[in-house]
Amino acid sequence: EPENISALVSPMNLRGAQVGALALIDSAEREWTDDERAILEAVSAQAALAVDNARLIEQTERWVAELQTSSEIGQAITATLNLNELLTYSVSLVQSRFGLKQVNIFLTDPASDNWDALVFSGDGHGTQPKTEQRTLQYGSLPWRAVHQRQTVVAQDAQPDSVAWLPEDDPDVKSVLVVPLVLGQETIGAIEMRSAHTNTFDQNLIAVLEILATQIATSIGNAKAYQEERDIAEQLREVDKLKTQFLANMSHELRTPLNSIIGFSRVILKGIDGPLTEMQRTDLTSIHQSGKHLLDLINNILDLSKIEAGKMDMNIAPLDLKPLLDGAASTAVGLVKDKPVEVISDIPQDLPPVMGDETRMRQVLLNLVSNAAKFTDEGTITITAGIENERAWVRVADTGIGIAPENLESIFDEFTQVDASTTRKAGGTGLGLPITKKFIEMHHGTITVDSKLGDGSVFTITLPLAPVMEEKTPETTDEIVVLPPKPARLPRSILVIDGDARIGDYYQQYLEGKDVSLTVHTTGEDAVAVAKEQQPEAILLDILLPDISGWQVLEGLKSNPHTAHIPVVICSIIEDRFRATQLGAVAYLVKPVIKPDLLSVLETVGQMRGSVKKVLVIDDHADDILLIRRILEARDCLVLAAADGVEGLAVIHNNRPDLVVLDLTMPKLDGFGVMDALAAEDDFADLPVIVITARELTDDERARISTRAVAVLSKGHFTDADLLQHADTYLAPE
Repeated sequence: EPENISALVSPMNLRGAQVGALALIDSAEREWTDDERAILEAVSAQAALAVDNARLIEQTERWVAELQTSSEIGQAITATLNLNELLTYSVSLVQSRFGLKQVNIFLTDPASDNWDALVFSGDGHGTQPKTEQRTLQYGSLPWRAVHQRQTVVAQDAQPDSVAWLPEDDPDVKSVLVVPLVLGQETIGAIEMRSAHTNTFDQNLIAVLEILATQIATSIGNAKAYQEERDIAEQLREVDKLKTQFLANMSHELRTPLNSIIGFSRVILKGIDGPLTEMQRTDLTSIHQSGKHLLDLINNILDLSKIEAGKMDMNIAPLDLKPLLDGAASTAVGLVKDKPVEVISDIPQDLPPVMGDETRMRQVLLNLVSNAAKFTDEGTITITAGIENERAWVRVADTGIGIAPENLESIFDEFTQVDASTTRKAGGTGLGLPITKKFIEMHHGTITVDSKLGDGSVFTITLPLAPVMEEKTPETTDEIVVLPPKPARLPRSILVIDGDARIGDYYQQYLEGKDVSLTVHTTGEDAVAVAKEQQPEAILLDILLPDISGWQVLEGLKSNPHTAHIPVVICSIIEDRFRATQLGAVAYLVKPVIKPDLLSVLETVGQMRGSVKKVLVIDDHADDILLIRRILEARDCLVLAAADGVEGLAVIHNNRPDLVVLDLTMPKLDGFGVMDALAAEDDFADLPVIVITARELTDDERARISTRAVAVLSKGHFTDADLLQHADTYLAPE
């Protein structure tokens, strides 16, 4: 460099502050003129302004870029409602887009007095953020941000804030913590660490505060969404429990009533023998009271199902006339002791409507029952017709009527308009509310016109069906006394018993009967003897001198030449379950008395030429006994099992011709039994009649329809209903 130089230097000042300097240098020694000084000062002032503008443009561009980055992150995190995914995105995106060393999100519980926080931390390498539970250290930057609800910053360039920098990472030069505020609550904070000095200027802090607000809002939305999902799941679980409760309640309530109604009906039919007139009167009262109680229970369960949205409706073309005729007949029976005339004016050509047959019958019975209940004299008139392409049905009476102020409340649940008449006539106040709900579910209407003292008129309307569908005549509920059938004994009987004298006792019991009796005292060759003789029945003892009677029974049932022969166990050992499993048709405990032996042999004798066996699978002994009484009147041999597991064992060892099956049972329910039968080729075609007190869903009905030949409801079915479906499989061969 030259030894002698000249320099002219002018400061670059802007708004009272020096932002730099502008220098002119000459390699020769010289004197600078005043004009040159003036020019340099002017140029330096312009240069200072230009430099400042450049800095402002750079800052603006960086701020715009930061805002754009913040907006992109905001869009990304608001696209998810999963809290874990949201926090993962937030940590990763803030960390990568702003070039930070580490980002932590602290979530605190505003309702808690301690400062425990769930921390989502990023490590700066793009890996999955880790999650841990941590307590905010008192006085730390995150603690201050949450506690004071304001942004805090510590940077190495600020000596007074160096003490707040994290001690666990000496490479961190700047830290910014922004509280996450949602409404009036601080739900946490976001901590951003940088390896550079003075990273967070005012513009970046403003941008990150905006971003923190978006993150807090997104966290709030994600939490609210999760809470809604949790509540929805809880409601689904409650709904499921309510549905299960209804199913269980219907089963538990209807099952004992099924026995009351069924047995009283069986006795009234004369199956158990003749009745005196007083006995018939008492049993009729029991039968009617049981049906009344069942109706009340059904009303309450129906209302619960409707409110739960679980009422299944089988809407199909329906012929109203048989239902209306049945309702009129019911009305006649209800007013038989009153001076009331029932008038029925039903057109023969009444077109079909769209309706559920069971529910519409219930609607009509409710209306005529109310009319009969509150009419002491006069008439009950049932009419029907078509108007405006809809069917209408009207039930009018000349009873006590309804006051105008009570007309609006008669369709309210558990409401009776007059307590005095309710005490006199009875009722729960559920008939009309359920009727209205049923009609509305049919897309129909129900109206009432009444005047106190002059009677009431109820009118329902229903949509017409597009096509006519023929209906089979409904089963009547008339009690018919069945004539007794002549007894028939097996013509040949093989006795397998270690005591040869037992044959003499049995022969005395059968004296005068056209029965051939043979006694065999060992079990080893008993199957061969039975195969050769082909008796119509076998009386088998379990205690044999050489082998167990159980082995003999198993051998008889596994041999195709003897499997068809009915075996009656006669033994001092009592194990009815094992006998049924192995295929015995009856069990007598020694000493065997004459009436028991003759009764069993008469049942066995009636088996020839008709269905051999019907298996009833039910966990209620009374229900089994009721079905046994009904089916034995058809000369059926009825086997029994108390649950599905036991029932399948009986089927495998002693195949029946028909299975009558309950659905709700321990160990294995009826659905499991049907699934097991369907899975085996040997039993896939075994006919099944389901008799249940369970309230069936649409899915359950669809599942049953593929396996069962009929579904009957406990408490509602009659012996005629059961036999109507069973006769196809009970017909003589």
